[in-house]
Amino acid sequence: YLRSSATGSRLHFLDATTSSVTTVGVGADGNNMALFSGGVQTMTLTSGANVGIGTSTPDSKMHLYDGALHIQQADGSDTWFGLGANNDNYISTGASGITVFRSVGTERLRIDASGLVGIGTSTPSTFNTSNAAGRLVVGSGSGNEGITVYSGTTSTGALCFADGTTSTDTYKGYVQYNHNTNSMQFATGHTERMRIDASGNLLVGTTDV
Repeated sequence: YLRSSATGSRLHFLDATTSSVTTVGVGADGNNMALFSGGVQTMTLTSGANVGIGTSTPDSKMHLYDGALHIQQADGSDTWFGLGANNDNYISTGASGITVFRSVGTERLRIDASGLVGIGTSTPSTFNTSNAAGRLVVGSGSGNEGITVYSGTTSTGALCFADGTTSTDTYKGYVQYNHNTNSMQFATGHTERMRIDASGNLLVGTTDV
């Protein structure tokens, strides 16, 4: 073994093109193992079996600092996992443009190259896209399927239709359930036009019997 009376003991490697004797190496950093390239510490294996790339203080089994994880298949297809600007996580796919999420070996969600999303189906593009109804498809076509909006006992749950990002443009039309009054409201032109109250009464143009 190699032993140094100082900290940072290293074993260096070089070939005919290595720029400096201290450019590439492996060494001890306390109880951790450190790898060096370009004259700087680039990878660390801690005594707790944490691996750090770009950091000398990894806090998990694999800790990447200031970079992304790139996985590439032999056929050239690849996927990137990373952290972008403003802390937005991203997954970027290769040539196919398809991103698939699986659990227990079964596909659960797919985003195709056109940005169409299928939950329970791998072919969201086969549904009606002329009116964007295929932008999100839920269900496998077998058995019961559904979407649940889970609200508080005195709150509301809604499906809104928008044609803008400000003011009433964000809810030009909506279907809303009020759990406080147990009534369902229907709106057009950002105004309630009809409701069904808790007793099953259909109210048009009014909110009370």
